Amino acid sequence: MPNLSKSVQPRIARIKVNYFYFGFLFVFLTLLHVVHILLIDHGSLSTKFFFVIYSITQCFLQIMGLILIGGVISAYLPRFFTSLFIVCTFLLFLAQVVDFPLIRIMDMSIWYVLDFLPQESPKNFIEMLYASNISISAWITGGVVGLIFLVFGVGFFQFTQRKVSEKPLLLTYSAGATTVCMGFICLFLWDIWGINYASIQKDGSHEKALPWKATFFYPKLNSLVLNAPLKQVHEGLLTSALPLENKPPIFLFVVESLREDFITPEIAPNLYRFKKDNISFDLALSNANATQLSWFSIFHSKLPFYWSTDAKGAPPLKVLKDLGYKINLYTSSCLRYYEMDKVIFGEEKQFLDSGHYFSHDDETPIHKSDTDNIKELCKTIRKSKSIDGNVFVVFLESTHFSYDWPRDKATLFKPCSDGINYLKAALSHEDLGKIKNSYRNAIHHIDSLFGKVDKRIPKEAIVIFTGDHGEEFYDQGYLFHASNLSKAQTHVPLYYKIGKNPPAVATDMTSHIDIFPTILHHIQGKKFKPDLYHGSSIFMKRSFPFLVSARYNASRTPYEFFIHNGKYKMTARFSDEHQIFKSKELKILSLLDDKDERIIYSPQIINEEFNDALHHLFSNH
Repeated sequence: MPNLSKSVQPRIARIKVNYFYFGFLFVFLTLLHVVHILLIDHGSLSTKFFFVIYSITQCFLQIMGLILIGGVISAYLPRFFTSLFIVCTFLLFLAQVVDFPLIRIMDMSIWYVLDFLPQESPKNFIEMLYASNISISAWITGGVVGLIFLVFGVGFFQFTQRKVSEKPLLLTYSAGATTVCMGFICLFLWDIWGINYASIQKDGSHEKALPWKATFFYPKLNSLVLNAPLKQVHEGLLTSALPLENKPPIFLFVVESLREDFITPEIAPNLYRFKKDNISFDLALSNANATQLSWFSIFHSKLPFYWSTDAKGAPPLKVLKDLGYKINLYTSSCLRYYEMDKVIFGEEKQFLDSGHYFSHDDETPIHKSDTDNIKELCKTIRKSKSIDGNVFVVFLESTHFSYDWPRDKATLFKPCSDGINYLKAALSHEDLGKIKNSYRNAIHHIDSLFGKVDKRIPKEAIVIFTGDHGEEFYDQGYLFHASNLSKAQTHVPLYYKIGKNPPAVATDMTSHIDIFPTILHHIQGKKFKPDLYHGSSIFMKRSFPFLVSARYNASRTPYEFFIHNGKYKMTARFSDEHQIFKSKELKILSLLDDKDERIIYSPQIINEEFNDALHHLFSNH
């Protein structure tokens, strides 16, 4: 019989820490996040120091949390769950590794991507992979490599677990929990110091480089309470119009990823001459920094807030059809992307009279698709006795990253990149000059194609040339497009040639939603109804003297945008990102001048410069 008089000493639960495995995760992730913070182009030394310490502490707390969770799982659950836990820890590791180039280049977190991907249709998901200009075989290879890494991660843990058994490091649950609590307290106090002494900017770039993408007291954005939510506008086809007797041919060229300041005599002599000989603007903006939103705004003459794949058929094209025009498509771009063929030309493509598709793949490069596209268009013009009463919609693609041109000919701008190494581009600006030269060569190719067709277009024709959005080369901290609303990503060529004797231009700035109102005003004259469109004819005084552009948000409506009045640019975000038509508050992200340089936030400037725009967008009337 046991001696009950003896006190029972409780056994202290301990965790056998795999310090090799978790030490590797801590060191690697800490270096990754610290390097990310140091690579950010702007920010004071105090800002970088503040976020470096914050990043190291968050990495430490993250690893300590995993150690404690792993200890509980191994102590109380079957061995299978321990293996599953190790897989999850390595997945978390890989996610943060992938997160680094995504944020550096596109300002998109892996968590943002994982949030919108389930909402994408399988068909559009495939199109998004194609749009990345990374081959499907490369994506499959990447997936296989990822699985190999997962297996390696489990094997690495098991191998190191045997090693640490020789020299074990034991940790009690109470000591681990105390360490975590102390870490949070230190982080809390550090955050209070940072708010008071570190000159932290509110642009969020440093915060996004942290493991948890958040701090306790990150400087709060200035808020703007609205009188009413964003106006609801229901899509619908416009009423029929009587056919015209005089129907000049209409050409609309939409080029992928084309920014205005690259249209120079050296890079694009034909386009530069076309710009100087016809109508252009100092401030011409795309209504979005991504293709599907820009195309929607161009063809529907609606602001990108009203984007929806349910919008079948562009009303301005319906009006042109009713006026007796035939719609002809010449495209190198894939119109299956976000079902843009249906969004523009109707559910059954009923607005389209002829379609000419020039796809590109591993065997057919993009530049050849564009070349064949323009050859076919020139052939149509040459063989037709008259092209009056025809609309020619032309999509060209060579300027989409990773940029393409016929390399068998003399390459004008050297040295240039043979392909874009995304990881290297995220880590260094070393190849930026080569990437920009590739972009210049691609523009020069587009320019030569436009020069060939421009010679054949009759003088009485209406010709509009534009880019769907711009392209950034770390001008404001990011690469390519869809990442932010910088001038580089939204300032596009928008040139008009309106017959032989165009009327006087009544505005000094324009955007994509003005294209079809301008066309219809010119050919309809007094019968044109401007109130049916969000845009304005460039030959009429603007009823809404502001420009609006929105940021990419996958298949969802955009929640980040700017309003530009020609002098100031206010960038804002709906407080309710998922229901922008119910949101009655804006978070002001930045206030910039016309050169995209940050100025001190001022409620007075907001009120004086943007009150009319806000009333127009967010009133009940």
